[in-house]
Amino acid sequence: MIDLRNFIEEVRDILKSHNLSTPGVYKRWLFQDAEGTRNMDADIYGCADAANILYTIGELPSGQNNNDRNDWISTLQSFQNEETGLYESEGMSPVHTTAFAAGALELFDTRPKHPIIGLSEFSKRENLIQLLESLDWVNNPWVSSHKGAGIYASMVLTGSVTLEWEDWYFDWLFHNADPDTGLWKNGCIYDGNHNLKGAPLFHHMASSFHYIFNCEYAKRPIPYAKQIIDTCIGMFQNNLYPVFNNTLTYNEIDFIYLLSHCVKRSGHRFEESQEIIRKIAEPFINYLLLLDNKTDDGINDLHNLFAAVSALAVIQDSVPGLLLTEKPLRLVLDRRPFL
Repeated sequence: MIDLRNFIEEVRDILKSHNLSTPGVYKRWLFQDAEGTRNMDADIYGCADAANILYTIGELPSGQNNNDRNDWISTLQSFQNEETGLYESEGMSPVHTTAFAAGALELFDTRPKHPIIGLSEFSKRENLIQLLESLDWVNNPWVSSHKGAGIYASMVLTGSVTLEWEDWYFDWLFHNADPDTGLWKNGCIYDGNHNLKGAPLFHHMASSFHYIFNCEYAKRPIPYAKQIIDTCIGMFQNNLYPVFNNTLTYNEIDFIYLLSHCVKRSGHRFEESQEIIRKIAEPFINYLLLLDNKTDDGINDLHNLFAAVSALAVIQDSVPGLLLTEKPLRLVLDRRPFL
């Protein structure tokens, strides 16, 4: 068993160093980059990531009359554009940022203050389908999934759409999954000679992770869960899973969540999947435990730290007995969609 209690204490220390005195007010980065381009003030990602991390380790303020909780809500709501209802951050799609902010507010059982007028066109079926069809499924599926999955989280978590709208969304997903790999989108991964058309297979896997967590949230069918498991195991066995390269990314959470949740749905290749998760987890966790949280830039990016603790939560759930924490880690995706 790997003891994570000291690491979780370091996570608490990191959050304290990013807090700008008021509850709920956090900056994303601790250190400026060489180009001087980072926003060192509070921003929506710093605040939302901090909320997500605290939820994961079981320390998010709760209770309707809790002053800290109310400060958190006010802060998260304050970043919203009052006219469009969108949340925006440089370098990220407004759909991603809006979904991410709405996801953080959901942890407090509330929503953004203003309606998301800037996405209202996608409440119409034809516009929703056009958006999904227009994504770059061949060459850039991973980044495109931020819109394809984020539109669902943005609309649902803000109460902007009906159950009928969700039916449109999942019907499109169901009919556009690739029956061979289980991933999205059919016809956009391999050509007739089984050569990749564009992006690496890992990118298609990471893209599909975003649609699977929407399916899991809504308790909708995963069209080809067994094929996804076969694809993930094949990727790992054929060295198509990126070798851990001593940095914090979303690779671990994307791959392990996708594999483990499809195994939960189907029971397919359980033992093999467990062994693969262990093989991914051990070098990843060993790296985390050796980091200096006072000097390392990677772990002091709250967005990457959130990815890391989310991966730990999935590992702890997927391989019981492997990770020791005082409180069981809680994955935000088990409560609401989007990461």
